Amino acid sequence: KEKVSGLLTRTIRSVVNVVIPGKDTAPEDSIIHISASLDIDDTKRRALRISMDPSGRFAALADNLGRVLLYDVISQLIIRIWKGLREAQLSWSTNTLNNQLRLVIYAPQLSLLYLHEIRHGDCLYSLPVGPNCVIFSSITNNVSDCYLLR
Repeated sequence: KEKVSGLLTRTIRSVVNVVIPGKDTAPEDSIIHISASLDIDDTKRRALRISMDPSGRFAALADNLGRVLLYDVISQLIIRIWKGLREAQLSWSTNTLNNQLRLVIYAPQLSLLYLHEIRHGDCLYSLPVGPNCVIFSSITNNVSDCYLLR
């Protein structure tokens, strides 16, 4: 049984100043610590990427099994699982018209960009964007904008 617990952190970084875990450190004022634990009884699963939403309520995790898990930090439950998304990149986008949060998933092996509603997990858009893209977020005043670099 594998126990994954500790701190989920969100660090706001510029595209140029990327912090590499174990090699560089981020300034302490740019890190938000959120206490949470996640217990998954699956010895083969490894989280490859974690992305926190701007409010700190949700965490999206991309694992080595090609799944993306949406984790509610407050209730400490996995509320969504999307399959078939190997090496997924994760980001967040806020709809400025109704202030709703959306999860952006780039699946490089499929060359597709997905936009998912958080509350029900519905796929709002699926766009072919090509291979070798990178997505990242810019967060200002708890509003997240997502960008795609080709």
